[in-house]
Amino acid sequence: MKNHIAEGQQWLGRFVASNVSAPATDRATALFGIGILARRQGDYKKAETALQESLALYRESRHQFGIGQSLHHLAHIADDHSADSEKAVDLFEESLAAFREGADKWGLKPRGVRSPGTSPVRSAPRVSRSSRPGNSGYRSRSFVPV
Repeated sequence: MKNHIAEGQQWLGRFVASNVSAPATDRATALFGIGILARRQGDYKKAETALQESLALYRESRHQFGIGQSLHHLAHIADDHSADSEKAVDLFEESLAAFREGADKWGLKPRGVRSPGTSPVRSAPRVSRSSRPGNSGYRSRSFVPV
């Protein structure tokens, strides 16, 4: 599986490198893909860099869904891999605001239960992909707005 992920990163990287004049949203989407694939491989530095670049391009083009998605995944990296819960909460909240501004129901969909007075990042349960139809093997922590 890692070879397919690496190959995907290579293809997306080639697109970004050879399409400097492509629309910002196209480049942002490719960079977002690189970030997601790098995170999946455990290369969190590369993932963070690609997602930051993606976020900048999505902001430039005012693409609220892309902004929300990039922030959401950056929050997971901050929480899971740099243990910076404060930064993660800030990123999750900014992500939520982007989804609200874009009236995006996917980003606003509740995915867990938060106990009053607890961190939204730490209190959301881990859900294995196998417990959701068609999603085997992936673990994700979900933010639930209050």
